[in-house]
Amino acid sequence: MSESPDHHVHIRDAPGFNIGVADQPPKCRHSLHNHRTAQVFFVLKGRWHFFWGRWRTAGEVVLDEGDIFNIPTGICRGFANIGTDYGMIMVILGGDDAGGGVTRAPQVIEAAHAHGLALSDRQPCKVIAGDGLLHDRPGFEVEFLLRGSLPDNPCSLDRQEILMPMRGHWCVTGDSSCTVFDPGDTATIPPGLPHSLSPAMTGRTCHYRAINIDDLAGPTQSC
Repeated sequence: MSESPDHHVHIRDAPGFNIGVADQPPKCRHSLHNHRTAQVFFVLKGRWHFFWGRWRTAGEVVLDEGDIFNIPTGICRGFANIGTDYGMIMVILGGDDAGGGVTRAPQVIEAAHAHGLALSDRQPCKVIAGDGLLHDRPGFEVEFLLRGSLPDNPCSLDRQEILMPMRGHWCVTGDSSCTVFDPGDTATIPPGLPHSLSPAMTGRTCHYRAINIDDLAGPTQSC
């Protein structure tokens, strides 16, 4: 069970529901969210506090190992490991597509944005830019990219690109040749060169891309 297409699914049968696992260290809380299908929790290890409602005030329950309960659709829910050791819960969620996705409570999105985070729509996310998460114009822009952030077909920019993998192996294809580069490697793409960029592996992958802009290097420009 996962929203992310980068997540490796070990058993790909489609019986009409998903089974996943959530594991968290002590005092770690999973923020309020909602699913389009019913969700069942089974405590495998530890002691867990479950809560629900728009503001966590509609109800709560503490469950121990072996306990199981269901949260219907249309209700925000969250949970926290309140034990003293690493905890684990099994999750059953209706539907073959992880319940059609997840919706975060509005205050969760607001709190994330206040900490410089954003919910990804898999488009390139501007991290450092005049209109980025970090408002700065240091003479270049920095984007965060995931699997699917760029089109599959070769394309080109009229700017210099610097690619810096953060996680996973990536393939840069140009002129029918593929060059694989890894975290710690750096690739430069000259302006106007048609190329495509795709992960060369399954699992989680991401990288940063720096692009030069018209601002001159020097003192940071005001946004």
